[in-house]
Amino acid sequence: MVTLPMWYDFEAQHHQVEYGVKRSDVTKFFRFLQQRGVPLAYSRLMKNEISGSLGNVAHLEDFVRTLPEGMYLASVGDYTVGHCFVIIASGPNVAPRVLDGYEDGETPPYNIDLLSNYLWIDQVKWLTFVDLDPIFQFHGKRKMKTHKKRAQQEKK
Repeated sequence: MVTLPMWYDFEAQHHQVEYGVKRSDVTKFFRFLQQRGVPLAYSRLMKNEISGSLGNVAHLEDFVRTLPEGMYLASVGDYTVGHCFVIIASGPNVAPRVLDGYEDGETPPYNIDLLSNYLWIDQVKWLTFVDLDPIFQFHGKRKMKTHKKRAQQEKK
C-alpha cells in the first residue's frame, strides 16, 4: 500500500519532516499518495474526528473507545514536538492499541503498544479515519483549462 520508498520519494520532493509532524506535512503526503494512485478514502482522511480539544492520553483513550472500529491516524504532541502514529480502535470494551515507529527488516516493522502507555501526550491535534477506497481510480494530472482549449484548437 504505502511503502518506505514512497516516503523517501516524498521527502526528496518536498522536505524532510523535522521538529514534529504538522497537519500541512500530512496533507502534502496524502496528496502525494493520491497522485500515485494509492487507493485510500481521501475525503475521510481530510476530516478531523475531534471537534474540540483533548489534553492528555486518558481523554484520547476515552474518545477512541467511542469511535467505530478501525484505524485512525493521530497527531499528538508533548508541547515541544508533534508526533503521528496509528491508533487501532476496537470498540468500547477493548483498550486502543498504537502502531508506532518503523524498522525496516523487523517483524512486525512497527512497535505495537497500548495507547494508555503514551503518558507523554499533552495535546491531541487531530485524529483521522484511515480507510481503503476500492473504487478509487487515478486519472493522472488534470489539464488546466488553457491546455484543454489549446488541445481543442489543435484538433480543428
